[in-house]
Amino acid sequence: MASWAFLAWAFVLGACLGSFYGLCVYRYVNGIPIGGRSFCPRCGKTLRLWHLAPIVSWLVLGGRCAFCRAPIGFARIFVECVSGLVAALLAAHYGFSLAFAATLLIFGALIVLSGIDAACRILPDAMTGPLALAVLPVSLWVLRVDLLDCLAGGFVGAGLLFSLRRVFFAWRGVEALGLGDVKLMLSLGFLCGLHKLPLLLLAASLSCLAASPYWLAGAPSRRTAQIPFGPFLALGCFISLLYGENIRAFFM
Repeated sequence: MASWAFLAWAFVLGACLGSFYGLCVYRYVNGIPIGGRSFCPRCGKTLRLWHLAPIVSWLVLGGRCAFCRAPIGFARIFVECVSGLVAALLAAHYGFSLAFAATLLIFGALIVLSGIDAACRILPDAMTGPLALAVLPVSLWVLRVDLLDCLAGGFVGAGLLFSLRRVFFAWRGVEALGLGDVKLMLSLGFLCGLHKLPLLLLAASLSCLAASPYWLAGAPSRRTAQIPFGPFLALGCFISLLYGENIRAFFM
C-alpha cells in the first residue's frame, strides 16, 4: 500500500500537471501557441506565479481574475482536480514505480484530448498518432501486457468502433462516431489488451449514456446532437486498466 504522504504528493503533482493540461486545451481550442506566459484572456495582463497555484488560487480569488475580476471558468479547477485524482489513484495502484510515471504521462495526454474533444468535438491526429506509438512500448515493456493481447486489444477495439461507425451511417445517414474516436481506441486497446476490452467499452458506453442528458439539453435536436465520446473512452480505459481484474473477480 502506498503511504498517505506519497498519495498526497501524487495528488499535488497531478493538480500541477492539470494546470498545464488546462492551458494546453484552452490554447489549442482558441488557436494560441502553447509557449509564452499565462495571461488573462479578458484584460491581457500576465498572471503572476501565485495566480497559477493549482486549485488554491482559483478558490482564493473566488474564480475571478486578480486584475480585472473577470470570471475564470470552472473548467480550470475541474481539470486540475481530475488530474490530481487520477495521479493519486495511479499512485495507489502502481506505487512509486516506472509504471506510475508512464501511465501518469499517458493519462495526462488523455485528459488533454478529452478536454479538446469536449470543447470542439475534435481528437487531433497530431496527438492520437504519437500517443499510439508511445502507448505500445509502455504496454509491452512496462505494464507487461502480452504481445498478442496488446495488439489484438488495439486493432479489435479500433475495428469495432470503425464498423459501428460505418453501420450506423448506412442505417441512419448520421456519423455516430468520428474517426478520431477510432484512432484513440487504438491506443486504449494497446494499453488495456483484448481481455480488458469488453469492460473498457462497457464502462465508456454506460458513462456516456449517463452524461448524455447534459449534452442533449443544449442541442437543437436529438438527431444533430454531438456527444464527445473521447472523454468516456478515456474513463473506460482508466477503470478497466486499474480495476478490471477486481471487477472481473467480483462477478466471477
